[in-house]
Amino acid sequence: MNNGYLWRLSHADASTLKRLITDVFPIKCWNFGGALLWDVRTNIPDKRENLRPITEVPSSAVEISGDFGHAFAEKAEVRWKRRDDGNYDLLVLSESPADPAPQFGLTPIAIFPEVVTMAGLTALLLDTPPELKAQKLRCRLDYNEYRTANGAAQFARYVRYHTEKEG
Repeated sequence: MNNGYLWRLSHADASTLKRLITDVFPIKCWNFGGALLWDVRTNIPDKRENLRPITEVPSSAVEISGDFGHAFAEKAEVRWKRRDDGNYDLLVLSESPADPAPQFGLTPIAIFPEVVTMAGLTALLLDTPPELKAQKLRCRLDYNEYRTANGAAQFARYVRYHTEKEG
């Protein structure tokens, strides 16, 4: 059984965040995020436009605008929240005990003794865009639950976004 590991960098500028993402994911990853506080556009009729959908991108093209975001792949997940001072608070989740980006001085926060993979029928079923529905496809998000010794899920680390045939 794998352990889950959580690291934190509590104060990083945008450049550091981008470099950390490209170090953790050298080629590509999935990315989403948006604005809930600072960058919310109030003049749009559909507030969901403040959120970016999950997209697969080269790691060098991860979008960090807005006040929160996620970049993830099978290897790890990087999460960020913009702070009041314009810098970022970062979390990195991984099943590897090795620091995913040693040159950044990440602080180990926790080790979770149990990781349960949620894939296939247990993966999250997401809202599917109409163009994919027309092709009889649906979107799923596989994730790993990081659990404590008593079995309580503490974190869900996103692993893979994919489509599958309905039925």
